[in-house]
Amino acid sequence: MPDRLPPDHVIAKALAHPVRLRILAALDGREASPVELAAEVGAPLTHVSFHVRQLADAGLITQTSTRSVRGAVQHFYRLAVRARIEAERL
Repeated sequence: MPDRLPPDHVIAKALAHPVRLRILAALDGREASPVELAAEVGAPLTHVSFHVRQLADAGLITQTSTRSVRGAVQHFYRLAVRARIEAERL
């Protein structure tokens, strides 16, 4: 697990898609598979799987485990880092 956030440009690119934001929100405080995430965010599994790979490549989520399900391998992910972003008050 990374002990610090990825570079700003990597985070910005990863956060540039609304499905990725919904995936990150769904993973807050737990782990889930792309199948579970697809049902939660209301997007096709193929789209969610793509975005999960993008988030993993960016270092924002990490694979925690795998499980065999009806002859296929299901992967589970969780947030790799937890960032707190606060708006500056004027």
